[in-house]
Amino acid sequence: MIAIIDYDAGNLKSVEKALKSLNQEVIVSRDSSEILQADKVILPGVGAFGDAMNNLDKFGLVDTIKEVTRKNTPFLGICLGLQLLFDKSDETPGAEGLGILKGEILRIPPKEGLKIPHMGWNSIEIKPQAKLFKDIPNQSYVYFVHSYYLKAQDEQIVAASTDSRRQTITYKMHLSPLPAGFELQVSSYAQGLLTQNTLFWVISTLGIFLVVALLGLIRFNWRQNSTETALRAESALRKTIADSQLSGLQVTDRNGRIVYTNRTFTDLLGLSANEHLIGQLPPYSYWPKGDAGFRLMELFDTIKRGQMTTTSYEFHPLRPDGSTFSAFIHISPMITVEGTHLGWLWTLTDISEIRQAQERVTAAHERFTRVLESMQDAISVVDPQSNVLLFSNTVYDSLFGETSQGHLQAHMELINQMGEKKVKEASDMSSDIYLEDLDRWFDLHERTITWTDRTAVRLQILSDITERRENENLLVEQQARSELNSRLVTMGEMASSLAHELNQPLTAISNYAFIVSSLMKKAGVPEEHEMFYSISRIEAQAQRAAAIIQRIRSFTKRSEPKMESIPVMNLIKEVMELASIQARRHNAKVQYYVAPDITNVWCDEIMIEQVLLNLIKNGIEASVGIEGQKPEVTLTVYSGIDHHIIFEVADNGVGIDDEHKAQLFDPFFTTKSTGMGMGLNICRTIVELHHGRLTISDNIGRGTIFTLTLPSENKQTV
Repeated sequence: MIAIIDYDAGNLKSVEKALKSLNQEVIVSRDSSEILQADKVILPGVGAFGDAMNNLDKFGLVDTIKEVTRKNTPFLGICLGLQLLFDKSDETPGAEGLGILKGEILRIPPKEGLKIPHMGWNSIEIKPQAKLFKDIPNQSYVYFVHSYYLKAQDEQIVAASTDSRRQTITYKMHLSPLPAGFELQVSSYAQGLLTQNTLFWVISTLGIFLVVALLGLIRFNWRQNSTETALRAESALRKTIADSQLSGLQVTDRNGRIVYTNRTFTDLLGLSANEHLIGQLPPYSYWPKGDAGFRLMELFDTIKRGQMTTTSYEFHPLRPDGSTFSAFIHISPMITVEGTHLGWLWTLTDISEIRQAQERVTAAHERFTRVLESMQDAISVVDPQSNVLLFSNTVYDSLFGETSQGHLQAHMELINQMGEKKVKEASDMSSDIYLEDLDRWFDLHERTITWTDRTAVRLQILSDITERRENENLLVEQQARSELNSRLVTMGEMASSLAHELNQPLTAISNYAFIVSSLMKKAGVPEEHEMFYSISRIEAQAQRAAAIIQRIRSFTKRSEPKMESIPVMNLIKEVMELASIQARRHNAKVQYYVAPDITNVWCDEIMIEQVLLNLIKNGIEASVGIEGQKPEVTLTVYSGIDHHIIFEVADNGVGIDDEHKAQLFDPFFTTKSTGMGMGLNICRTIVELHHGRLTISDNIGRGTIFTLTLPSENKQTV
């Protein structure tokens, strides 16, 4: 990439177009970071040495240019841009250059026979080692327009040079019988191919031809009158053309004395005839008074000194009636083909309507901008081809900065939702999107519009709807919570009613078991008979069921559990005995391990038994049906930190994915086809009533581990 330095003193567009015609990647910039990252750098230049250095300093580019050259990045100075690389210039005494190259820029000294500024074609002497002129033949001709030359401290840095001061050999011959003053002059460079003798013979030969030419003068004389008539007609035509120009024309001599104005010029100034202006010297009568007129005088003085060749300047000419108008004055030198400076051509253009139109456009733009900036939405326009940010309002800049990054993120979110093809084909789309970097929701409206250069661009309007989404989510959660509470109340009422209805049959079972036991005793059955044990277990389980029902009733009423100090082994044995029944049904292996240093646990024995039994039952059911594997559930009990006891129920089942883990303890959520989704929710509620925790994790290898943490007896006494 080639960077062209923009410092308001260079013919940037010409250089840029030239490089683009060579298929080069080009940027025009005054941004230091962009310039330092470029592969090559060009410093163009038009204007005065001192003004150019002031601009470089104003834009902070002096250190940037020095850093570029220090890095040995290829650097090209063009015209004034090359002069700035040296220490100083006669053009602006006292002004310091960049000093990257040692030397100074000197004004070409006046000398008879030399034209200053030096304008025209000259051959250049190219040093063999000069890379800049690779493949360009030595003594090639180039065109010069300059008044200054380089005096380098080290001539080794000069790649090519020319000499406009070549001495000539001149011969003159008076051409008689032509009118007095007519003579033939032949000149040649001393270092050329022609010698003095050769020139003599050339002149002699030309004299012979002149004799023949004199014969043509007879014909010339009789045609002269007709030619003069044609010239007068041509002069009249040229005056008509000049007076028909829409721009005013003023011609001055080298000192600035007015010698001609066209009719448009006087009409613009409200003058009736040229007599009002012809012969005037600066400051002219139509120049504004005060500082504005003084600046015009300074400008013309600068041009006369040769420090500027042409210029355009906006000012307000003064008419005789005191009125003014907006105008451009353009001043350029009148140079003959031979290089003689005759004077100056002044072009006056009325730009009042242009300025009024600009003011209307500016006012409209300000109104438009004010409306956009007052909006609470983030508005941006991006070129979809280059992804360059063309416009953004303050809200957008505050969210994303002055880059297109936020616009592009929103566009990609839209593509992710709608699909690239649908977004590309649609000219107008809307959607709610979430921007993760900002953690906010937006209502995105995107459409294709025509930009000022007639290209299709993408407009985005982002409205922050985070609060609205949060309110909507809160409403959904409240509705879900209300529905859940309603279902839980219903479940509580059902549980309470069910407990009431089950009390009677359980009481009957207990009574019948007692009767059977009494009849067996009367029948003389020995008490060690296993039937007595079975009957006692039936009676005990009936009583246990009654206790569970009582706990359910208490639970639905949100009563506190009946806390006691329970030996862990008693709790485990009771649970394992009940779990073994479930294990036999599924041909499952249920085992337990209790650490030797375990203490009593502080809990409601019946409630915790039910929790552990429910976890073991779930583990068995999760492990059934896996081919080549016997269902296996292990209960491990050990002491935790801070006087807690840890119960781990591990199975070798199918496991639970992450999505279901997050919902596992929610009411009415279940992965079973026949489940109600209340078991684990009730278990966690019971554990929390015990000031404990119930968590889930993956088992190593396969399956799931439920971890139940309860306070020990010691925890309660601390």
